[in-house]
Amino acid sequence: MKKKYKLTMLLFCGVIALNAQQIKTSWITSVGSPGWDVVADIAINNEIGIYVFGAYYDSISFNSKKLYSEGSRDLFLARYNTMGICESAFSFGGTGFDYPIKVKAIGPKQVVVAFKHNQPVKVASKIVSGNFINTYSIAWLNKDNKVSNSFSIAATGNSSLTDIGIARDSCIWVTGWFEDSLQVAGKIYISKSKEDIYLARFTKQGSLKWFTQYGGEGSDKAQILCAMSDSSMYISGTTTTGCFGKSFVPDSANKSGDYLFLGEVSASGTIKKITYPASGYDIIPAGIVQADSAIWIATSFSGNVRVNKTSLECKGKRNILLLWEVKSGINWNYQHWEGNLLAIPISFSKLRNDLMISGFYSGKINFSDTEIDSTSGGTDVFLLTLSQTGHINKIFVMKGKGLNFPSAVAIQGQYVYVAGEFSGNFESESGILKSNSNEDVFLAQYIECYLANDIGVDLRINQIGGITYYDLKAEAGFDSYRWNNTENTSPYFSTTLAGTYTVEVTDTLGCPHSKKILISPVIENMQENKTLSTKNFKIYPTITNKTVFWEPDSSWNLDSAITVAVFNSLGSEISTGTIQATIEGTNAIDVSTYANGVYYIKIAGSNFNQESTIVVRR
Repeated sequence: MKKKYKLTMLLFCGVIALNAQQIKTSWITSVGSPGWDVVADIAINNEIGIYVFGAYYDSISFNSKKLYSEGSRDLFLARYNTMGICESAFSFGGTGFDYPIKVKAIGPKQVVVAFKHNQPVKVASKIVSGNFINTYSIAWLNKDNKVSNSFSIAATGNSSLTDIGIARDSCIWVTGWFEDSLQVAGKIYISKSKEDIYLARFTKQGSLKWFTQYGGEGSDKAQILCAMSDSSMYISGTTTTGCFGKSFVPDSANKSGDYLFLGEVSASGTIKKITYPASGYDIIPAGIVQADSAIWIATSFSGNVRVNKTSLECKGKRNILLLWEVKSGINWNYQHWEGNLLAIPISFSKLRNDLMISGFYSGKINFSDTEIDSTSGGTDVFLLTLSQTGHINKIFVMKGKGLNFPSAVAIQGQYVYVAGEFSGNFESESGILKSNSNEDVFLAQYIECYLANDIGVDLRINQIGGITYYDLKAEAGFDSYRWNNTENTSPYFSTTLAGTYTVEVTDTLGCPHSKKILISPVIENMQENKTLSTKNFKIYPTITNKTVFWEPDSSWNLDSAITVAVFNSLGSEISTGTIQATIEGTNAIDVSTYANGVYYIKIAGSNFNQESTIVVRR
């Protein structure tokens, strides 16, 4: 018998995503006390967990462990596992007022913390001195919270330690600003005008490599840095007239207030390059990201700013300004996200091939073409991802009626951790939190859903009894399967109709993905009617109404149990059984009660997992 069929298979593949990317909420948890609780930063240590660094008054409880302060406010360092469970918590402080600044992971079993204090602080068994009005200390801690080294910067006037960055060689970069004077490693630094910038670099073990000061006329403040490599880093902040020497004086023709600067600094502290992407009276940079083809800065501003001779007006109290400079470009690109009240970015990070910004807002804010509205009476948290062309992929919002804001974001692989503070009820896609009293701390985990490789689908074309069957099988390794939005929840699907079919899968992280398969038969020439797929074991008859017989392949291990399962064309399991004894020769499967249709016979053992197809017809 002959058929006029030449079967041509066309496959079109696509992964389900939200604007090419999907972020899935995983869990959210909180900790608090009857007083005010603060979180400053989080860090991921690959071998130990997620560190949360903050402060509390009087006492605070982490699961069954309760911490007590020694002064008006003490610091805590808590470690969580990836399921959101606190595994340890550690308290330190002095008799004065202690404020957390940053925590960073350096190596698999060590972290560095930076904090502000005005009295001596006891960290485990080590005393960190601090008798100045503002003392900024950096401590190196091992996994048991023991101090291996510490370093202090003492200030006599208004000052700040604003950011810490870790280079790939685990050297530590530290920046901030001061007025009046600083005492560092026995040396006094005097500000040249109002505020000056300082920058320091430490070894992984905590030894100071160098400390340098930059200053000009007026106010100069460094706010953020990005350790881009072992040999250089980026620093950003604001300056009145430029504070990096005559070679880097900005063009004052289009100045409006202070300059926002971006500087590239060598490993020895030498300024390599300075650019001035914007100017305004109240610009606050929040983060720097070095992407594949551009350098990005996320800022907020009030009043007016100027970018590329263009004046932008803040519509509310504060707006968000996103700037990026393409490496081969001349001018800075920008996006102005307007709001009628308050919108401030807090964290800016790279998320695989995309970017992520977190912050808080009140009232309404327009992110390009997407407008979101906060809960009345407070501030809400936003978390958004965008491509390296500036296109917004996804916006998450965590809402509450109180003051809610994020403090830090840490990213490891597909996992995104967000820490912040909230009051009252706080709602996210993972659940609702309720604060103990004034202000509590939250920690949330998000998952970026992406597939490293496309979903594999095997197509076998069988011609049995004059009928062509298209047998599809999705690759193993996913937690769930679903074909064409039906009840079919197995990797298998069979049909006699050409067309487009979709398999939806859920991976081990709970992320959904899908793939479309287009099957198109084209009549071209005569071809013999034969089975185009190969059978992995002997099975007969392939068309039956009562019994089907099968024989094992010679390569099978027959000394262990063998499972025999039957699936219908929708992929639902009809029957399954286990044969414990050694089997040789012919084995039978009773199909006398099965409805007409195509069935899969799947046989698996210790060294094989194979299948074939039969047709039941009466």
